[in-house]
Amino acid sequence: MLTELLKCFAIGLCASAPVGPVAVQVVQRSLAYGRRAGLVSGLGAATVDTLYAVISIFFLGFFQRLIDAHTQFLLIIGGVILTSIGLLVALSNPFRGEKRQTKVKASFYFQTLLSATSNPAALVLILTLFALFKVDSVQADDPAVFAYIACVAAGTFVWWFTLSWAVAKLRDKFRLRTLLMLSRTAGVCIAVFGIVLFVKAFM
Repeated sequence: MLTELLKCFAIGLCASAPVGPVAVQVVQRSLAYGRRAGLVSGLGAATVDTLYAVISIFFLGFFQRLIDAHTQFLLIIGGVILTSIGLLVALSNPFRGEKRQTKVKASFYFQTLLSATSNPAALVLILTLFALFKVDSVQADDPAVFAYIACVAAGTFVWWFTLSWAVAKLRDKFRLRTLLMLSRTAGVCIAVFGIVLFVKAFM
């Protein structure tokens, strides 16, 4: 049982670790607004990863078939969403009017939640990790299922907390102009991820 729980914790870490639009968004929020904003943004991704873990445990086969059947549509929608969020970030100036922005907004959570949900590859990654780690399947009425889900959630939380904390520590070492440049560069990167998803849909 302990081995399975450790596997689920590792799945949470591995699912969050790849550098993608969500990671870029968390870094951008941490640089622009500080650790708490980065953590709130990371919690949006952690929520999606936990939801995907639930799907993987209970409905692995069904959702794999659903993704295969509607891949093009999911890529188009995901591409549009990520490109829009990226452009919004790139064109905004979170430092306008203040020396350092520290206000944490609820929209940070929902924007990252939307970004993570819009990428069908994230669900495929979770499904693949459960297969690679060979986590034993459980039934819906098995109490162990809640421990599995909690461990995946803990793994994702630890990753996003560590990332937002580390980036925020570096925040005070940069000038506002440098932070603005990094923030806009992050927005462009998110938009590029979206464009790549959109182009993939037609390849």
